[in-house]
Amino acid sequence: MKYSPRSRAPARERIRRFLRSRRSFFIFTAIFWATLLICQPLCHAQQYRVCGVALNGVGFMEKADLLQTLVTRSRPSWKFWTPWPKVNEKDLDDDVLRILKFYHDRGYFLASARYEKKIVDSEKCALRAESGEESPAAPCRIKVIFHVQKGLPVAVGTIGWEISGESLTISAARLEKEIKLSVGKIFTSEDYEVSKVAVGKFLANRGYPFADITGKVRIDLKARRADVLFYVKMGRVHTFGDIRIKGNNGFVKKSVFDRAMTIVPGKPYDGRKIDESRSALFNLGVFDAALIQAEKPAPNKEAVPIRVRVKPKKRHSVEAGVGYGTDDGIRLRGAWRYRNLTGHADRFSISARRSNRLEAVSADYRYPYFLDRKNILKAGAGLQTDDETFYDLRTIYGETSVRRRFSGVWSGLVTCRFSVLDPNNVSSGATGVYTDTRSRFRVSSVTAELDFNQMDNELSPTSGSYVNLSIETASSAIGSGLSYYRPEFEGAAYIPVLPGVVLAGHVFFRTIHETEDTPDIPIFLKSFMGGSKTVRGYGYHRLNVYDNDIMVALGGLSAALANLELRYPVFGDFSGVVFVDAGALSSKTLDIDWRNARYTCGAGLRYHTVIGPIQADIGYKFNPPKGSALTGEAAETTRWHFHLNIGHAF
Repeated sequence: MKYSPRSRAPARERIRRFLRSRRSFFIFTAIFWATLLICQPLCHAQQYRVCGVALNGVGFMEKADLLQTLVTRSRPSWKFWTPWPKVNEKDLDDDVLRILKFYHDRGYFLASARYEKKIVDSEKCALRAESGEESPAAPCRIKVIFHVQKGLPVAVGTIGWEISGESLTISAARLEKEIKLSVGKIFTSEDYEVSKVAVGKFLANRGYPFADITGKVRIDLKARRADVLFYVKMGRVHTFGDIRIKGNNGFVKKSVFDRAMTIVPGKPYDGRKIDESRSALFNLGVFDAALIQAEKPAPNKEAVPIRVRVKPKKRHSVEAGVGYGTDDGIRLRGAWRYRNLTGHADRFSISARRSNRLEAVSADYRYPYFLDRKNILKAGAGLQTDDETFYDLRTIYGETSVRRRFSGVWSGLVTCRFSVLDPNNVSSGATGVYTDTRSRFRVSSVTAELDFNQMDNELSPTSGSYVNLSIETASSAIGSGLSYYRPEFEGAAYIPVLPGVVLAGHVFFRTIHETEDTPDIPIFLKSFMGGSKTVRGYGYHRLNVYDNDIMVALGGLSAALANLELRYPVFGDFSGVVFVDAGALSSKTLDIDWRNARYTCGAGLRYHTVIGPIQADIGYKFNPPKGSALTGEAAETTRWHFHLNIGHAF
C-alpha cells in the first residue's frame, strides 16, 4: 500500500482510545511493579562498612597513589567521630578495574587483581543472617584486602614516524630527541601522551603552530613489547601576524608592550615568544590577567593573528600580613602600593614591618625596562631598627639598584647603598675598637651580584639549582667611614630521587676583610649562625666562634654553612624532612677550621600553603660547646631545639 499521511489517522485514534481505557491503567501498573521487583535486589544490594583497606603486592611508593584512585577507603584514624564508609560489591568490582587501569597506564599490561573481604564483627553478622535481618541500614564491618600481581612490564620495541607537510627539513631523528619514549624503556600511557604534546610544542616553536600529531600503539603481550608509530602532519610554515591589544584602554603606554613582548610581526612563528611575552606582561605587576592567543590565519595565508587581552589591576592597594617564627616571634607587615605611576608600569610603595627583632619603615620605587627591556631599576630609602642577640642597631639608608637579565637563568645586579648605622647595647664580649655605643658609622658601598636560577618553584623547589655570587665594597673614595670588602657565595641543588622525594643540598660561605684605614670590623658587620635557616640545633645567633668546644668570640669574620635534607610526602599538603646541618665561624678572613664546626641533625614537618610551606623542625646537637671563655658560663644542658617558621630552610 502506498504510504499516505492520512493512513496514520486511524492508528492514532486507536492509541487515544486505549490510553483512555481502564485496561491501560492495569497494564502500566503491572509494568511498574514488575520493574520494581526486578530492580529491588539491585537497590538493596548488600552494603558493608569499611574499617580497613590493605594492598598486597604493591610497592611502598605506589601505595599512596593507588589508594587515591579507589572508591573503597577506610576512615582516617583521627576522624574517630565519623562513621565507617560504606561500599557494596559493585564498588569493589569497579575498584579492581581501577587497579588494573592504574597498572596498565604504567606499562604493566599483564597485571591481575582481586579483592578479599574479612568480616570484623562476624558474630553480629551471623545473628542478623539467621534472623533474616540483612538490612543495609546496619551493614557488617569489613576489612578489604586487594591482592595485586603486577607481572612483568611491557617495554618499547620500536618507534616509527610518518611525517608529511610542506617542508620536510625536520627529521624523525630530531623529533625523537623531544619525546620521553625510548627503545627498551617501560611503555607508559603518560609518556606516550606527553611525547605527542612535546612534539607539537617543538614544531610550534619552529614555525608550525598547527601541526597535527597522532599515533598508534601495537602491544604484543607475549613478547612484552609495544611498537609505537607517530603520524606528524606539519602543515605549512607560519609567521607572526598583526598584534591587537584589548582591555588596556590606555592604562599602560604602548612602549611598555613593545618592550615586554618579543613577538615581532613578519618574523617566523615561535611558541616560546608567546610564553615569554605572556610571562613578561604578568610579571610587570600591573595586570590581574594577561593572555596571548594565536588565532587561525585566513585560508592560504601564513600570518597568524595575535590577540593580547589584559585586565589592569587597581592603581591603589593596601596589603597586610601576619606571621610567626621562633627566631623573631610574631611578624606584622603592611604596605600601600600605587601602580603605574607614570604609565610605564612603574610602582611606588610604602611598607612597614615589625617583629620582636625588627622594626622597619621603607619607601620603594620600581621602574621596569629602564633604558632596555632587560633592565629593572629600583630605588628605596628607609629606617630600620634591629634588636639582635648581642647588640642593637639603628639604620637609616638609601639605595639604588639595577638588575639585568642576561638569559632565562642568568641575571646580574649592581646596588649602590648609603647608610648611617648607630649601634647600641653592644655585648661586653664583643671585641674591636668600634664597640663604643656612642659611635655612629657612615657606610657607602657598592655590591655586584651574579645569579643563576634554574629552580622549578621559588617557594618549594623540587628540582633545579641556584647559585649566587656577590661582593660588597665600601671605601672612603665613595664617602664611606668604614672600608672593607665582603665576598659571598651561596648555592643549592634539588634532586628528585623518587616520585615526591627530593634530596636538597645547600652551601654558604661569607667572609669580610677591613681595608684602607679601618683597623677592625665592628660586630654588626660580622657573621652569626644558629636559627631556623642555618644550624637548626641552636637558637637564633647562638652559634659563634669556638676553640676546642669553648666559645672565644662573638661573631666571625668568616662563616661556612652546609645543609642536607631529604624531603618526602606524608599525606595531602603535609610533607616531612630529615636533615643534617654543619656550620663554622672563624675570627680570621678567608679561613674556616672545620675541626671547630658544630653539627646537628633532626626532622621536621611541612604544611604547604599558597605563600610557602609552614616549617616545624626539631634539631639535635651532635657536639654542643662546653662553655664560654668570654663569660665563664657553662653551655646549655639541653641538646634539642625547636623551630617554627614559614618557608623552607633553603
